[in-house]
Amino acid sequence: HYLTDPAYGHRYYVDLRPSVTDVFARTTVSGTAAWNTVLVGGLRGGGRGLFALDITDPTAYAETSTAAANTVMWEFSSADDADLGHTFSAPSIVLMPNGKWAVIFGNGYNDTGSGEAQLFILYLEEGLDGTWSSTDYVKISTGVGDTTTRNGLSTPAVLDTDGDGVADRAYAGDLLGNMWAFDLSATNPGNWDVDYKSGSTPMPLFIAGSSKPITAAPVVVRNPDIVTTNSNDPNLLVLFGTGQYIAIGDNASAATQSFYGVWDSGTHSLDDSGLISQSIGTDTTTGGDTGRTVTNNAVDYVGGSSDDGWYMDLPTSGERVVTDAVVRGDHVFFN
Repeated sequence: HYLTDPAYGHRYYVDLRPSVTDVFARTTVSGTAAWNTVLVGGLRGGGRGLFALDITDPTAYAETSTAAANTVMWEFSSADDADLGHTFSAPSIVLMPNGKWAVIFGNGYNDTGSGEAQLFILYLEEGLDGTWSSTDYVKISTGVGDTTTRNGLSTPAVLDTDGDGVADRAYAGDLLGNMWAFDLSATNPGNWDVDYKSGSTPMPLFIAGSSKPITAAPVVVRNPDIVTTNSNDPNLLVLFGTGQYIAIGDNASAATQSFYGVWDSGTHSLDDSGLISQSIGTDTTTGGDTGRTVTNNAVDYVGGSSDDGWYMDLPTSGERVVTDAVVRGDHVFFN
């Protein structure tokens, strides 16, 4: 009856966009590894949890105990790890360098644990026994956030940078305006970590500032303007916008938000000062239609004091980027 109530307010349930991938893995405790199709979904604003289903054979679905046992692989929730917040982060199902299939996602928002932004890597087969131990998944903390100022990691972009079919790098933003790079290339999971550090302290690739939360996933491409060398590796452009539309009061925010194209050339803690500013303006056609224009100020990735990329502020109060961008050819599209 809720939907017909004039005073209805949205009730969150299983609202996370699901991910579906073919994997070579077991999907039941007694099963053997084979090619199966797996779906991983979650609750998003409806709670703190994810689940995995074997959807290889749709004709096998039925509301019987046997069918359910062969369909439902596992659940992972804040009851298993308090650092898991509301699961707004879309999961990626990938093969890892240690030969295991895993689900990678950010810890989300409003956790009941440390309050730090963290990357989770759950091994797909380890939850089949119904329990999660510390060896069943890897958790990489950025160290940023606490129980007073709770942070959270948003949806990561998970990459295979060398084309071998194995995930080896990830990028994700947090609620305090940091864009993080994670090195997942080692065969030993103990060496997976935040890529950049100052001493033992994790450092972000880019700092947009606490007034610019990053809630949409970045899109990452090779820098087309310069050849990859040892001095600029990994030579990737990380494209993302800022702003959030999640919590009560977000719709009243008038803070200026931005869209960024940040060059990851092996240097961390970048900020606006090293980027070339682009601006959004308006123009009127001969037919009288008014539309937006964007500058094309040159970005120098080659010179002795090379630029770290570009950015553009969104000009109208209340504008923000809360959906994923898309790259097509030499253009990035975002709302």
